[in-house]
Amino acid sequence: MFSPSTSSTWTVAIGAIQVLILCVTVAEAQQDPCAIFSSRQRSSLGDKVLQHPYDIIYDGGVDAEITFQCATSVPIFADQATFMVESMKNYTGLLSTLPYLKNPPASYQQPGVDVMARLDEIGNKARNHEYNNMYEFQLDIYNLQASTHEGHFGFAFGTSGLFVWWLPDQIVSVSSDGQELPQIFAYSDILGKVPNASPIIEIGGLPVFEYLRNFIETKTSNGMLEAHGDFNAMIPSDARQFAEIGMTPASSYSFPLFTSSYVYNGKSLQGHFANGTAFEWKYTGGSGENFSENGWTSGMDIYKGRVLKPPPSSSNSKRDAKEEYEDQLSKKRDSVTGRVSPIYPPPDLFQEYFGFGSVGSAYFLRNESIAILSLPSFNIKETTNVTIQSYSALFNGFLTQAKSAGMKKLVIDLQGNGGGVLSLGYDLFIRLFPNKVPNDQYFRLRQFPASDTWGKVISTVRMNPQSFPPWIVSEVSKKAKAWPFDLTNSVQLDGTIWTSWDSFYEGERFDGEEWTQPTGSNLYLSNPDLPNSQNLDFDAEFAIPLPFTEPPFAAEDIILLTDGVCASTCHTFSMFMKNDAGVKSVVVGGLPEYGPMQAVAGTRGGIVNDWNYYSEMKVILLEIVNNLTPEELIAFTNAVGITMDDIQALPPLVTNMPWNIGQSSINGMNVVHRDSPQVTRQFVYEAADCRLFCTADMYHDITHLWRAAAQFAGGDKSVCVRGSTDGPGTEINNTLLDSPGFSYNSTWDNVNSTSVPKSNRSDSATQRYGISMIAILVSVILAVL
Repeated sequence: MFSPSTSSTWTVAIGAIQVLILCVTVAEAQQDPCAIFSSRQRSSLGDKVLQHPYDIIYDGGVDAEITFQCATSVPIFADQATFMVESMKNYTGLLSTLPYLKNPPASYQQPGVDVMARLDEIGNKARNHEYNNMYEFQLDIYNLQASTHEGHFGFAFGTSGLFVWWLPDQIVSVSSDGQELPQIFAYSDILGKVPNASPIIEIGGLPVFEYLRNFIETKTSNGMLEAHGDFNAMIPSDARQFAEIGMTPASSYSFPLFTSSYVYNGKSLQGHFANGTAFEWKYTGGSGENFSENGWTSGMDIYKGRVLKPPPSSSNSKRDAKEEYEDQLSKKRDSVTGRVSPIYPPPDLFQEYFGFGSVGSAYFLRNESIAILSLPSFNIKETTNVTIQSYSALFNGFLTQAKSAGMKKLVIDLQGNGGGVLSLGYDLFIRLFPNKVPNDQYFRLRQFPASDTWGKVISTVRMNPQSFPPWIVSEVSKKAKAWPFDLTNSVQLDGTIWTSWDSFYEGERFDGEEWTQPTGSNLYLSNPDLPNSQNLDFDAEFAIPLPFTEPPFAAEDIILLTDGVCASTCHTFSMFMKNDAGVKSVVVGGLPEYGPMQAVAGTRGGIVNDWNYYSEMKVILLEIVNNLTPEELIAFTNAVGITMDDIQALPPLVTNMPWNIGQSSINGMNVVHRDSPQVTRQFVYEAADCRLFCTADMYHDITHLWRAAAQFAGGDKSVCVRGSTDGPGTEINNTLLDSPGFSYNSTWDNVNSTSVPKSNRSDSATQRYGISMIAILVSVILAVL
């Protein structure tokens, strides 16, 4: 019991707090929302010493609504926005998948989209002043990018990625025994091993999966080729988290798309568990930029400092700090022996600079004779000292020790692997199967005037250096190996070298488009017995000899494990393993329904280039022609087969754009198979050989997942989800363009869901919310007294 005097003291204290809050609220109401954001970000940071440059996003958290108000206060100017949309159209013409996105085959598990028509719509809105602010414009661009489901395609300019909103908890999909259909749970309940944890059945007043589908379609951009991959990108993965943090150590945090979003989703997320209990997870906003250091106190400040292209002499302090930090990390030796995460065992082997730019590691479950190679990435960042050789050394060490230790099964864990250096896909395959030549991957370019211009110049000069002045050869060689425009690095289907650009470019017409001939990488594809072959010596190229001359393990004893996020180089490697070696795959997760799931649901594009890459090639051409006399110019353009109009028609230079364009990128080539060179693999359905549901123990100990995958490698199909074995497209070199028996819509329609209980949940919700508010109020009062 409180005494009267104590009660009076509390009453006064509460009154004082209310007056203080009112004064602060009135004062802030008179400020620009970005000034409030800056002040609150500074207060959240306090005296914290950031361990990584981008920890400021989460350590400097700000009220979600204030963050949104600041984001929507950044102005937009119609003339500049219209110019940028026209530039997008120019560069998007290079996108190799455009016609298939507009009219996808029945096998494609996403809705189609007419990218150019959507860009026209956005351009018209910008031209007609229909956007009130930069956020609205960026949201349309973001949704367009998301609709392509292409991880190699994106626009990174304006305020893209500047603001982030995140939740205090996450969602996971858990099956009780690996066979029962999973339910959605709060991640904290699973990690905390809450007894009889109740699944989430409702979010935002909607059945949980209806809400999640809408969230994926309007609030995320993940580049996944099917709904199962979309879903997996929303839930936590230790492998994906380590791939981001260990590969680019600029932040201590990495969250999935449901937990952390670039799109505002309200002040909080409200929902109900199956037991009737309500929950409310409040969003917090943040930014990777330090507003105080940048002097940003208004939307106009952001427009001038972030959106507009900076003067040539200026520098980005945040980017400089990030690169300096990464450079320091890259100089540390590989003395790190820590785990990928608490659910991983200590590694038996790990890559040089492990956790400081590299993420490869190996494990031996000796009691079960299972060896695991964990590769959440094939990437190498230029700011680190990580090399191709460090990967090769890990591969060699893993295979040698696994063989000598008598391991029976190999699990190659590719969870979270979004790709990286293309040659590493070849490297690992050759070490696993030194008696095979990976020759299944070829590429096709959609004919486009700019591609023809670049190819004619680069390939003609590179193929005939004796016909041009040395300085021109030198200039063009700055883009040497600029695949596909430098054909000296490419081969035809029969393994011979191309003799001219025209022989490659003048290809075939099918699917309503003009395409080049298929071409392959000159890396291991050439036949050394053929004339003019440029076959590369494997050991000389990588300086790490092969450990075996015959496969150390049979294909039936190897299994590929993915979470569907596998993309780019990961796709290349997986394709070699399936079609050239006959290795089977296991995929984990996906929406709670029976049936198959694709092992590779990330981009299957052939090559990604950013706008700067294409712009630099135009700069080189302009430098050449501007330094030629009129007579020399005529001779040069005649020799390469172009005109000055061709050069002027190239996409605009990024230096002439009003906005800083960042890492805006294009998928430049489609991947095709040797046996089906007219079929773009991006749109083919290829199910994994087996699918697994996640169980709670897999979220606590990754070895449970590895054991299940190895069990399937041993011939035990009982671990697989019902209806997921022998699925459509599992056969070697199978090309499935017809419907696999389901579609994007039917996949969502068939998803498992728990009925909302009939009991009155409002009392439970009020009680839980009231308790949390009381706790907050008491903590505030005690802090003041």
